[in-house]
Amino acid sequence: MTSVLATLGAAALIFFVLMSVAVLNTVLRLRIQRPETEPLQSQDVPNDARKLLAPGLAQLLELGFAHPAPLRLTWRRVAGERMPQHALVLTHARVPAAGYVMQLAMPDRGRHYGIYFVSRTTAGANAADIGSAARTLVTRNRASTAGPMPQPDFITQDCWVPTWAELWKAHKRRMKALQRDPAQWQRLSSAEWLQAGGQADLEAFDLRVERGELIDAGDVTWRPSLGQALLAVARAWAAWPRASRGMEGDKPTTRETPVAIPGASDSEAVARLIETYEHDNRQRRASSWSNGAKWLLFFATAAAAAGSFGLSMGWEVLPALLSVLLFHELGHYAAMRWAGYRDLKVFFLPFLGAAVSGRHESASAKQELIVLFAGPVPGLVLGLAGLLWLPVDLPGGDWWRSCAVLAVTINAFNLAPIHPLDGGKIFEILLLGRWPWAAFAGRVLELVALAYLVMTMDSSVGATAVGAMLLLMVLGLAHQRREAQLASALRAAGQWGGLKRSEALRALFSAMGKLGIAKRRWPDLRAMADALLPAITRPRLRHRERAGGLLVYVFFLVLPVLALLFHLWSAAQRPSDRAPSTRGGSPTSAAKPGGGADPDTQMEQLFAGVQQRVAAEPDAVRRWALLVSDFASLLDGMPAEDLARLPSARALLQEAQRLAPGLPDPVAKQAMANLWQAQFIADRVARRQLMASVIGRYDDPAAASADPAPLAEAAIEWLYERPGDAASRMSLIDKVLARLQSRGSVEHLATLQEFKLDHLLAQGDVAGARQLAQQWLAAARTKPGSESHLRTAQHWADVVLVTEGPAAALQVVDQVLQPLDAQATKEPAYERDALRRNGLWLAEAAGRTEWQRQQVQRLVMPAAADAGVPWWLKLLSWGMAGGKSAPATLPQLENAHWRGDAVEAQKLAADVCRRPGIAARLSVQTDSAQPMSAAREKLVNTGRRAICERYGVPLAVR
Repeated sequence: MTSVLATLGAAALIFFVLMSVAVLNTVLRLRIQRPETEPLQSQDVPNDARKLLAPGLAQLLELGFAHPAPLRLTWRRVAGERMPQHALVLTHARVPAAGYVMQLAMPDRGRHYGIYFVSRTTAGANAADIGSAARTLVTRNRASTAGPMPQPDFITQDCWVPTWAELWKAHKRRMKALQRDPAQWQRLSSAEWLQAGGQADLEAFDLRVERGELIDAGDVTWRPSLGQALLAVARAWAAWPRASRGMEGDKPTTRETPVAIPGASDSEAVARLIETYEHDNRQRRASSWSNGAKWLLFFATAAAAAGSFGLSMGWEVLPALLSVLLFHELGHYAAMRWAGYRDLKVFFLPFLGAAVSGRHESASAKQELIVLFAGPVPGLVLGLAGLLWLPVDLPGGDWWRSCAVLAVTINAFNLAPIHPLDGGKIFEILLLGRWPWAAFAGRVLELVALAYLVMTMDSSVGATAVGAMLLLMVLGLAHQRREAQLASALRAAGQWGGLKRSEALRALFSAMGKLGIAKRRWPDLRAMADALLPAITRPRLRHRERAGGLLVYVFFLVLPVLALLFHLWSAAQRPSDRAPSTRGGSPTSAAKPGGGADPDTQMEQLFAGVQQRVAAEPDAVRRWALLVSDFASLLDGMPAEDLARLPSARALLQEAQRLAPGLPDPVAKQAMANLWQAQFIADRVARRQLMASVIGRYDDPAAASADPAPLAEAAIEWLYERPGDAASRMSLIDKVLARLQSRGSVEHLATLQEFKLDHLLAQGDVAGARQLAQQWLAAARTKPGSESHLRTAQHWADVVLVTEGPAAALQVVDQVLQPLDAQATKEPAYERDALRRNGLWLAEAAGRTEWQRQQVQRLVMPAAADAGVPWWLKLLSWGMAGGKSAPATLPQLENAHWRGDAVEAQKLAADVCRRPGIAARLSVQTDSAQPMSAAREKLVNTGRRAICERYGVPLAVR
């Protein structure tokens, strides 16, 4: 029982998380512009807005408001387009208050308008109660997800009442509580309220920007911060129980029940329901989709499914997957055409699969079973045949084998007795259709099983897809319970199977009246009739037919197991068929026709050479050293799919995993072997789990003295994926930094320090980030000019750039470089060069041209010079350029600009323009989780754009 409750709780949690993510995504995608309020004349209000506001205007007029003044308010954008809303401002004849009726941006429960009331006190009135300044009272209904007005002189009152009259009463009660003397409340005209409201919107917007609640989106719009978005999600959940009830008088969005049914004897009411149902059926038949619309649906959903499957499963498997899904649905389509279904549509479901829909008002049970079997059975049989007998040397054999594996997997799963799948529908027709409550109980068990599957799935994408299916099933559970109740009553009355259509409809709607189900909305009644009518009208299956159908179903359900047993038996009976080939090597090492080896063959030869050198070395430590120097270098940059095809690479990985436990510092060696193994894994989730296991190795007390380099590499790769919550990432950063302080490479230490500072800045802890960066810089000053000193100085400059701007960051860079430049060292210093170049961009933003002219001469290796470059590298570059001189580069152009040499800069720009491949590259800015990188890239992009526009160099985005 505990596990069942835990599973149900997990299902509720998944629903909560999925809905929260959906709301959070909606809020974060909102784009807000600076509010614009435009007074209008009555004739300027569009007819559609006038029609939408008319019910709200009537409400205010009934409450004693008058003198409507129209306005147009624009505060948001959708797809880059301004989305104006219209409103009317009215004043009350007796109470000093204004009423706003506003066209809603997103219609709620059929209502397209909202009303709120505003009153303002006179300045300096009754300081003991309301302060020395004016106070503005705003009373709203069901608006708490927006939060209170941010101005300190605004009092926001959110009421949860059923009518606008109650809201107006609540506003007047609050007015009396704040100030009982009516003379202390300002009496403004509609035009004055209109102007005051526009000013209040602007002040609220500026205050939210100043507080960081709105973040500049970079396109003249702002977006809500992550904190505000999370707060909006919390408010939405808190308001949901009351907000979902709606208000009296809201226009329903769906058609209501045509008539109320007082009881089964009311034959006239039943006749009206039957007439309405048949009328709806005629309308649906008349509104069948055109062929063009069906093709548009097919290609649009195919494109969406291709994108979803490509992102989640990999683009290389996409053609085979879509082919298998399409073949499955074409089987259904052909059977439905044979059975006489109409208005057939084939479409894909992103992340889930594909489907075929159609209508048939009198399909028999045999026809439905044939339609259901026609999808998975052909694909399953052909897939098994391909796996068992597909020729090895068949052209494109890998692709056909992929199709066979997917066909067996997808179609075998589709035959499982789970209701949304074909197997679940077959099982219900053959067996559970006789016991409606048993079918309902089976669906509840399916929910529990799916919830458990979601909790145990390793793939986040798969868990999301199954979670979406689970959510849909949960939402339809109450409807399915009513169907089971209705079906049970009809079976008990003997009105099930073989009835004529008119008799079936009469029995169906009469039973709804007896059970009280007919009080529900008409769409619910129509859906129940659609679901149960085929079972009531089609003849019942005979026992022989039912038993035969179950045998066929069970046979195809266990067919993959039978095929596996046959394959094992066949292999045991004919071992000679598995003799090795004598054609000179494995398929991966065979030469292509024409004498040239393919890339896989070349890489296989390189890995095989390393394998031979490792095998020839008797000492285990030296064998490991060869793996580190040769094997690891070959792995670098190789795609996982290519590595998986190379036997020698896999053999070397197995050798590393075998050697690691017996070497000195086994924890670090095993962690390094796991890092190499990660390069063979294409799935990001699996790779991330492997990184987590590497990190977990260092939690063992025996690993206290282990080399922290593998831990740092695993942590960095894990952090780039950003799994888990912020607290877990921060804990990992702190743990790894503590190990790296005593021993570890500067590169690893600096990367993790940047992660730490980025996290603090993204969380709004500016003081903590500044303190930590200063602390690290002070510790690194003990070795001036070292790599650690220069990297921490770069971090400090980045933090100052984010918090204070380029001028202050330039001062930091200058203070670090001045004592180092006084040493007059001639050794190349890449980190010093990087810090200096960053300072040049800071000076570009701050307008410090004199600093640029001074520092650009001190770059250790200016881009224009080729001193120190080996002669053979010069010759190679000259040959690759076709005997021409090296083309000008953007760093050369930037250096000339910073030197103030406009003539040289113009010459270099002309050379760049003659070579289109050297166009200026602007980096795509990183997201808000990396504030320092985003600030650096924005700084460089802005400066580079200005330089390129000045000298006419083309721009491109990287």
